[in-house]
Amino acid sequence: FNGMTNLEEFSFHDDSYVKDVVSMDYLLANTSISKVDLTNVYFERLSTARYLFQGSNMKTIEFYLPETVANYNNILSDCPNLEEIKNVTFSRFIATAANWINNSPVKKLTNCQIYSDVLSFVNNPTLETVEGLIFDTNTFKKRFSGCTALKTVDITFGDKVTDLTSGFEGCPSLVSVDFNSSPLPNMTTFNTLFNGDTSLTTINNFIVNENASCGREVLIGCPIDNLDGCQFNSQASMEMFKMGSNSCIREMSELPIGENVKDLSYLFTDYPYITHDLTIPNHVTNVTSMYENCP
Repeated sequence: FNGMTNLEEFSFHDDSYVKDVVSMDYLLANTSISKVDLTNVYFERLSTARYLFQGSNMKTIEFYLPETVANYNNILSDCPNLEEIKNVTFSRFIATAANWINNSPVKKLTNCQIYSDVLSFVNNPTLETVEGLIFDTNTFKKRFSGCTALKTVDITFGDKVTDLTSGFEGCPSLVSVDFNSSPLPNMTTFNTLFNGDTSLTTINNFIVNENASCGREVLIGCPIDNLDGCQFNSQASMEMFKMGSNSCIREMSELPIGENVKDLSYLFTDYPYITHDLTIPNHVTNVTSMYENCP
């Protein structure tokens, strides 16, 4: 069907014989396809969908591919009008997804699910909104880092996630992230998660378990003023606030910490812009130099 420019939807007949199909490479390239549903037939051997939609003219895309498909290379590359990917599940069996949306101006990711270890939006220049994303695989490391147009994120993490390092690092347009109170029971680190996000004011419903840790670069350059619904349950996670003169925080009236956090010493030392202090919970035992050298 490559080159059928008016083709908009595609599916197989219920009685289709697809047992021996191993490839869909280029099958729907250079069309106007916007929806593909293959749920009514069973592919036993289908393994590759390289360039499946490459060069197509749709504005939105919604598709379902069998979990047997391991190769997503360039699957949505060079689609000049593509703005939204919605209701797509990216399975854990995807082994390679090189340049999967290369040169396609995707602005919105809506109600998708990512279970793949390789699918990434790193350094994407057009993505603006992530809405209703479910993410559940071991590492979130750098999945959205360098997305310079990204503004808002609504994401729910599953229990498999352990590493959030640099997940949203270097996203200067990012204003808000809602974690939807994902428990993240196995998260061990979130180093540099928001480093350099110079528009980020709001982090909501971020739950940090008692074993998670991070360095002092998590919030560098972030003018945070809203932590509604967050809960920081590990002492080690307090390192995220010890960024000294690199802080852009001006006001923080409440710090949502759990019972395990007892030491707030030097927490806001050398903050150049902070103007208000916060209410300190009764279980905190050490506040030495908490606001030292805050002009």
